[in-house]
Amino acid sequence: MNVVNRLMYKSREMKHKQFISFCKPNKSKTVLDVGVQNEDHKDSDNFLVKNYQFPEKITGLGVEELSDFNKKYPKVKTITYDGTLFPFSDNEFDSIWSNAVIEHVGAIERQQLFLNEMIRVAKNKVFFTTPNRGFPVEIHTRAPIVHWLPRAIANKFYTLIGKQWAAGDYMFLLYKRDVIKLLENAKKELHFEYKLIENKFLGLTATFSILITK
Repeated sequence: MNVVNRLMYKSREMKHKQFISFCKPNKSKTVLDVGVQNEDHKDSDNFLVKNYQFPEKITGLGVEELSDFNKKYPKVKTITYDGTLFPFSDNEFDSIWSNAVIEHVGAIERQQLFLNEMIRVAKNKVFFTTPNRGFPVEIHTRAPIVHWLPRAIANKFYTLIGKQWAAGDYMFLLYKRDVIKLLENAKKELHFEYKLIENKFLGLTATFSILITK
C-alpha cells in the first residue's frame, strides 16, 4: 500500500469509527450502504462491508452490475438502480452510510436528489462524507489547485496530464457552503437535524462528515 492509499485508508477508518459511534449498530439494525462498487481497486474501497460487525444487515446500493461484489461479500444483499430515486420505502433502513459518493452523482440538482433520497429512506440516522473542494490537493487525481479552475479549463488540464477520466461528469466537488445549502434545501421538505464535522489534514479541512438525525 503506497503512502496515498495508506492515508486514504486511515481517513476511511476514522470515518467508519465516526459512523459506529453515531449510529451505534447492533445485530437487529439495518444499514443501507449507498454507492457500493463491483470491484475493490484499493483496500479502502467498500470499506463498510469489509469492517462491519453485522454484514448480513447491510443492503448495498449501486449503479453498476455487482456480480463480483456478490461473490466476494455473499452476506450483503445488493440492489442496482438507475441513479435517481432509491427503490425503497420511506424510513426503510435504520441507518444510511455513504462515503465519498455524493460528489460523483452529477451536478447540484442530482446531488440534491441524492441527499433527499438518503434522508427519505432512513428511519433514524444518515452518515455521509465528501471531500472539501477548498482543500488544495484533489484526492482522486492527486493534482493540486486544478479543481479550483473553471470546469472547462480543468477538464483540458486533466486530459493533458493523462487523467482524462477525471474530466467531464466524473466529479462535482463541494465547498462547505455548498454542503450546507444542500442540507438546508432538504430541510424544506424533510424533518431532521444535522451536524457537519470538518476532518483535518495538516491543519486544513480535507473532508466533511455529515451526521443527520431524523
